[in-house]
Amino acid sequence: MLNSGDLRSIRNRYDVRMAGGGCDLFTAADLRSRCFRQNEEDSISFFQYRKAVLEWMYNSLQRDDSFCFVAAETGAPREKSVIGTLDATLHQSANGESFPRAIYVSSIAVRKDRRRMGVASSMLQKVDQLALQLNITSIFLHVEPWNTAAVKLYRRMGYQRFQGERCKWLRELTKPDTILLEKNLAWSRE
Repeated sequence: MLNSGDLRSIRNRYDVRMAGGGCDLFTAADLRSRCFRQNEEDSISFFQYRKAVLEWMYNSLQRDDSFCFVAAETGAPREKSVIGTLDATLHQSANGESFPRAIYVSSIAVRKDRRRMGVASSMLQKVDQLALQLNITSIFLHVEPWNTAAVKLYRRMGYQRFQGERCKWLRELTKPDTILLEKNLAWSRE
């Protein structure tokens, strides 16, 4: 088990930033594909999946409401530096729904050999900073209940099970067998 000094040392070896150009996106797409399709890494379907992820990421970043964060190791070659990635998308209710503007976090992936070292926490803290800059107080994400390490991380980061009425965009994003969590930054500051 790592102690807090080891974690500080590891955190000093990477930084979290918005994804830059093609190299960041390709490396992030590759990481996501390896995390979400681990058992298929040598198959044609893996390469097709990675290509689709890369295209989706590229197209998403052309919009003003979509952000991709990467955690990148300092000193590593750029094509191998990405050790974590996540997406943050701005959402606003439409058609008279009274639901506040919010950020939805998705596609959180951390390289296997860098898990439980603060990488995901650091990326989520950047999302908190983005929300505060944009005067947004609610951040949402989904998690599979069997992913106990992720559930513990999100709880530690201040996320709680969302009990309220779901607006249209949240209903559309909800997958079966997942838990919807919310972090309310107004609560976190109290």
